[in-house]
Amino acid sequence: MHAQELVQIQLGAVKDDSVHLAAHHIDFDTLFREEEAYRSGLLDLCPEHLWHNGSYLAGCPRPILVSKSHQQQMEYLHEALVISIIDIVQRWWTDKGACFPKRMPLEPEEEELLRWIENQVSLGNMATFSDRLGSWRPDFLVEDDAEFKENYRITEINARFSFNGFVHEAYGQDVLNKTLESWSGVLVGATDANEILNGLFDLFRQDRPLHLLKGAEPGIDIHMFIKAVESRFGIRPRLITPQLLRLLPDSRIEHGYPMDPEILRQVSLRCFNDMRTILLVHDKRMLGIIKQEVPGMLGRGVLNDAQAAALNRGIVETILPGSPELNDLINASVAAPQMRFGYILKPTRSGKGDGIVFGDDLGRDEWMSTLKALVSSKVVPGVTCVVQRRIVPREYDLVLKAAVGRVRYPLVGTYHVTNGKLLGLGTWRASGGRIVAVCSGGSWICSVIEK
Repeated sequence: MHAQELVQIQLGAVKDDSVHLAAHHIDFDTLFREEEAYRSGLLDLCPEHLWHNGSYLAGCPRPILVSKSHQQQMEYLHEALVISIIDIVQRWWTDKGACFPKRMPLEPEEEELLRWIENQVSLGNMATFSDRLGSWRPDFLVEDDAEFKENYRITEINARFSFNGFVHEAYGQDVLNKTLESWSGVLVGATDANEILNGLFDLFRQDRPLHLLKGAEPGIDIHMFIKAVESRFGIRPRLITPQLLRLLPDSRIEHGYPMDPEILRQVSLRCFNDMRTILLVHDKRMLGIIKQEVPGMLGRGVLNDAQAAALNRGIVETILPGSPELNDLINASVAAPQMRFGYILKPTRSGKGDGIVFGDDLGRDEWMSTLKALVSSKVVPGVTCVVQRRIVPREYDLVLKAAVGRVRYPLVGTYHVTNGKLLGLGTWRASGGRIVAVCSGGSWICSVIEK
């Protein structure tokens, strides 16, 4: 699909020079100097104690060179994704034929909240979903298939939190872009660091106090965000703990603390990451809903042919609990037990790779019992998950750390969105593990592109 494939490059010691690391002799002294300079640049932007678990150390100064066709693929996929999600969420309660609440049921208190929000929209007290999409960070793998090389395949949409690595991308790209600005070469940053930060800042009103509701989740860059807001606007956002909202712990609730319904409603009226985004868009089942809805959206003229093709090609096959596709998989697995090798199980509300199980890690009987536990679409805490086709990602020659040298790993891509606007390509993640996460030892890498 792309004339130029993704490749990691090393910005040369001599200006206007860069080399492809895959075909170049490694000078380890230069690598160490690059890493020290990059880390120093990151710490100039944000003090060390605000980088969660020293995550600046995981930043790699040797960027991924992307092409204009890679960027176009991301843009076309994003456009189709936004159109489809707006259409689905705004029909969630009104399209009786679609039966979304039955296909993707939520907890009773969550459904009650979303119905209340729908009523507030009709009363004019809340914006329609299309005007308040919140903060998204889709993750994608890069695969080769029979038709396309380096096809981007979205595997999840991270939307629980407003920040989702945005600040890491902004600061990492800023250091890289400043290096490139001193050149007269042909490369520029693939993402504008200011565009990322401005997208975050546009989520809230700068003329009002900002409170960030945070519970047990440590947060990857929430503290970096607080510093960024203070530096830009001279106001310091205030962290609010659940206890300040009079939350009572309840061990029966899977996702933490129950909130008094009226308090939750008031929070929903004011929060800048919309509850429709948190409860629907972030849920892994949404990808399966989108795939199921593509033919109907195409037939109604919501999507054109190119957009429908982008979604079919660009979203991983995601099988919902209680769906006809799940029954088909159960029957196929009876006839061919090895089919489990081509699938993974992913909890519906997880993040950072938590709870993912590969089919080849399960025996035949365990695989079948797991699938049969999903024959009902009803949410079962600790059980409900989606079944996704296992992507076999491309691998790339990389030098992530001077101390390790050359490795060959897959790349996990990201891009950043606020209120439906594509802010740019995010960081790539890479590691030797099956599940690639910075919190478990992975590296993060920014991108460049030719002018």
